[in-house]
Amino acid sequence: ARLASEGLQVNNAALTLGNDALEGGLDWRNRDGRWRLTGTFAGRSLDIGRSNSSLPPQSFAAFDPSSNAPFDIDNWLALDLDIRLSLNRVRLPNFTLNDVAGQILASDQRLDVSLANAAFYKGTLRGRASIGRSPAGIEVRSQLAADRVDLGLLSGDMFEARRMTGLGTFHQSLETTGRTVPELIAGTSGRMIFTARNGDFMGADLNDVMRRIDRQPLVAIRDWRSGRTSFETLSLTGIVNEGVMAMTESKGACLLYTSDAADE
Repeated sequence: ARLASEGLQVNNAALTLGNDALEGGLDWRNRDGRWRLTGTFAGRSLDIGRSNSSLPPQSFAAFDPSSNAPFDIDNWLALDLDIRLSLNRVRLPNFTLNDVAGQILASDQRLDVSLANAAFYKGTLRGRASIGRSPAGIEVRSQLAADRVDLGLLSGDMFEARRMTGLGTFHQSLETTGRTVPELIAGTSGRMIFTARNGDFMGADLNDVMRRIDRQPLVAIRDWRSGRTSFETLSLTGIVNEGVMAMTESKGACLLYTSDAADE
């Protein structure tokens, strides 16, 4: 470590989150009357679900959807931040990321958390979330993009059983403004798009049900929760307006029939 009048530099810093350790370097100094913390950390693994479980309940009080207290981000923007992270593996409650590269940036007006890239079930995942001051109180924006994801592996982790297979893509863009958590939720707008190709739905053979329903309707209805339904393409589009999401378009091409539904 090196201490000077304008700040502190630590070349061999260690950051511990639960049972996980990150190593790197930190630079802490005052620039034009405002403190700035920069650093680069790398680690083998980080279990975010386990790290969050060790936090006291009051740490999440600001996110209470029933609270009408103003959402305060002053503490989040108290100093400038530029923290870069590199992790071999990040475990969340229902899925896992590998080869993760991310960054945390903060100024006196905005906090940005970005996922530059991560390997995600044989595909890729990128995203960004930001929160900052605005004339309406607080402004929140988020973008997420997952491409060429193996849906069989993903659903196996999320649901502890493979509910769907194929290659999937998901794009999401949301934004909102408000002064309280209820206002932020109610003001959310944006779009979500999910597409999948060359896969199966597990637990229901819809093609078999359609073939049998004319001859043996009771048996077909009784046995519909078995087998699988293959599809060539599947597309779902949802629009979020004032905190409510509506499916505006759904398209699917299955092995034996094609369906196309739209809700204007």
